[in-house]
Amino acid sequence: MKTRVTMEEQYSTLSAVYESLETKEKILESANRAIKKFGITPDIMVKPHSQVDPGKGRVIIEFGFNDRFAGEFFEYLIEDNCLSCE
Repeated sequence: MKTRVTMEEQYSTLSAVYESLETKEKILESANRAIKKFGITPDIMVKPHSQVDPGKGRVIIEFGFNDRFAGEFFEYLIEDNCLSCE
């Protein structure tokens, strides 16, 4: 599974490509656990590649400016889901 983390001055984003509905659900469940663990709520978007095949797409998790726990949140998701980063 391809994952990209971008940390800029104004925002931090993790984008994970999923190849099945099970993988998508695993990422979202992990994000919910991280929300409870860190007490922060990022913006979460799910973008299927197409209407025909919703089992493939991207999960995008984004934090706005001044969220110092974004890096720890992303590390938790990467480790919990065995994601590989580009």
